[in-house]
Amino acid sequence: MTSVSLPLLLIYSSLLSVILVLLNRRGVGAVGAAAATLLSCVIAEVVQFSAFGPLPSKQQAVQLWLLFVLVPGAVVFGASRLSLFQHRPWWLLPGGPVSFVVAVMFAMLAYNIFFGSSHAG
Repeated sequence: MTSVSLPLLLIYSSLLSVILVLLNRRGVGAVGAAAATLLSCVIAEVVQFSAFGPLPSKQQAVQLWLLFVLVPGAVVFGASRLSLFQHRPWWLLPGGPVSFVVAVMFAMLAYNIFFGSSHAG
């Protein structure tokens, strides 16, 4: 069973926020920032796979990657495109991890609502 660790989520979301802050400061467009977000999501999964080993099921690995890495990463990317963070990119440093953790909580809630009852004994 794979668990979600708050320190790992905060580390990853902080790194993603720093990347997006640097890209915003350099004036990189949405496509470049989206590519950097996707690349960082893939790198995060490779690091987690090498640190914790493979999951028993490839389907479960993809679901967990989508729920806990890609979707919250997309939320942070979306937040970085807001005019507030475009004009004050350093505000994304605290705002990115907060939006990432909130997105993980909503993803977990949605997963339990839609799929939790079908997995019950």
